[in-house]
Amino acid sequence: MSDVPLRSLDEPFFDGDQGWAIVIWKIAEHVFVMQGDEDAFDTWIKIPVDRYLLAWEAVLSASR
Repeated sequence: MSDVPLRSLDEPFFDGDQGWAIVIWKIAEHVFVMQGDEDAFDTWIKIPVDRYLLAWEAVLSASR
């Protein structure tokens, strides 16, 4: 599952384009996701890491 964006708080996954951005990082047993526009992150969520990985596994399997 090397395609799954999952990094530490020290070096979080970041992606953005045309006024949109997302940041993803893991602390202990949770994954944190922030998403928003270029001025502020307006959506913040906390997901148990096992649920996050299961969701990614389903997405990656469906895309193959």
